[in-house]
Amino acid sequence: MVIKTRDRLIEVARKLFLNKGIENTTMIDIANASDNGRRTVYSYFKNKSDIYSAVIERESENHVKAVKEIAAENISPCDKLEKFINERFNALTEASKQKESILSWLTLDFSKNDKIKKAVYAKEEDIIKSIINEGISSGDFDEYLSTSIPHTLPIMIRTIWNENKDIADDVAEKNKRAFISFVLNGLQKH
Repeated sequence: MVIKTRDRLIEVARKLFLNKGIENTTMIDIANASDNGRRTVYSYFKNKSDIYSAVIERESENHVKAVKEIAAENISPCDKLEKFINERFNALTEASKQKESILSWLTLDFSKNDKIKKAVYAKEEDIIKSIINEGISSGDFDEYLSTSIPHTLPIMIRTIWNENKDIADDVAEKNKRAFISFVLNGLQKH
């Protein structure tokens, strides 16, 4: 019951944050919308910032679930990285279409989404590091050339995606394929 109540409060808060905005949502709003009293809400969360952090954590975990699965696959590091990049492009496209997802904020330029971006970037960076380290260990990737990729790749993907979203699909696909080729060729030992 405890986990279900907490999960319900996080989901209710997420929806209220999306519909009313973070500043306009109160702990009383969350209590009323979840059919719980204020005491129940405060027994799980100290304040609105605490529940907002829980929403961000849940959303960021949902965002990286697919790429965690890719990183765990029994395929080459090059294939993992290619699948990772493709998944990120697809996730950004889907998030931009879903107005009921906090992840859709990643595709917008709001100052409010800094916490979400930082949480997602940190998780993506860890996943990329694991793929890169696997590639270095297997001899697929050049260690020297791979050092900055975990930090910069999520930013580069979003930049390319933003540039591609307003152009023809076939051109966007060519740009994405060229980007993937550029990254993989740059990492591989020659």
